[in-house]
Amino acid sequence: MDMYNLISLAGLVVLMAIAWVFSADKRRMNWRAIGWGVALQLALGALIFWAPGSRGVMLWVNDAVNNVIEAAKYGQNFVFGPLATGGVVTKDPSQGYILATQALPLVIFFAALMGLLYHWGIMPVIIHGFAWLFTRLMRISGAESLCTASSIFVGVESTTTIRPYLAEA
Repeated sequence: MDMYNLISLAGLVVLMAIAWVFSADKRRMNWRAIGWGVALQLALGALIFWAPGSRGVMLWVNDAVNNVIEAAKYGQNFVFGPLATGGVVTKDPSQGYILATQALPLVIFFAALMGLLYHWGIMPVIIHGFAWLFTRLMRISGAESLCTASSIFVGVESTTTIRPYLAEA
């Protein structure tokens, strides 16, 4: 086992220990969800590193997501001009990070993209797949699991992936 893998494993254990220490009700821990969540992470890691061709598939998905984000940034630059780059293009140090012209347009774009994917019926199929897998393994809803899984890739905007399900909660 590589030293970096041991460091990653130690980090996983330490983060779970910190979460347990600061939890409000230690007796209500869902050990089934925690165990299956860790097992699925390890299985996904093993699949990516050891299964032939899986790394290429993940790189292709990563490139596709990066291309969508890059297209959004081109639109952002078209609308806001130099304000969208934060002084990178103009080399103006006084023009720092501007939330309204650099971060929020990407959030709005992602929310609109999710709305379009819901309209086309793509997101409900993905959520149904997550729900089928995770309700059987961890006994959590598909919307919960999809939001958690998507937060790894898109961050705060992950709540827009389950926006239609929030009103039901």
